Amino acid sequence: MEWLGKLERAARIAEIENIQAKEYTLKTITKREAKTLFQNFDPVTKNFVTDYFKSKDIRKQPRNVGKYAENVRNLSLNVSFPGRIVGKLRVLFAVDKPNIISDIRIIFDNSLYAYSSNYKIINARLNNSIHKEKNNVEAYHHFVNKVIVDNKTYYIRFTVEELKSKGQLHSAQITEVKIINEKSRESNRSLLENNQGGTAQPAYDSNLMEFLNSVKGRG
Repeated sequence: MEWLGKLERAARIAEIENIQAKEYTLKTITKREAKTLFQNFDPVTKNFVTDYFKSKDIRKQPRNVGKYAENVRNLSLNVSFPGRIVGKLRVLFAVDKPNIISDIRIIFDNSLYAYSSNYKIINARLNNSIHKEKNNVEAYHHFVNKVIVDNKTYYIRFTVEELKSKGQLHSAQITEVKIINEKSRESNRSLLENNQGGTAQPAYDSNLMEFLNSVKGRG
């Protein structure tokens, strides 16, 4: 029943918000070293019941692939860490600058399941490129953890691609917890100082904030 689903989601959100953040020390690691590290990581097994969250963002339209669509499923995914995604994790990684990418596996291992999604963004990116549909991806699943770096607390939202028989880490988004709490939409400053690889990032993870507000009427 819908009300039961909302109660379960509310409890999951409360658990995420109450995560006791662990402190991590920034370390210097090159892109080549990070890629090798990822390739040598053992997969992380994640067990969860899917909860598909529908965004109010009109740019996000249902995908045309995925036989399970938005069915509730009990999943157990062995999630791998492809070396090729190191370049995509620019929110956590900058070549020759201290970062926390060497601790990504343990941070992900301790993350909590948040929600699942199965949409595509129909608008072009700022560089006019189009979001490509991935026919081999069944759905996307999102996991959240908290970390402390340089005395600041951050959420990290991991996105996992569900393939036919396994999962793989697709991306990660980081944002200060206090910004999520304050719902700041005005600042475009970098997060984690210069450890963003020079890529412009929003001041908060809007996807995570929308999910956290989804059953509490915040915002």
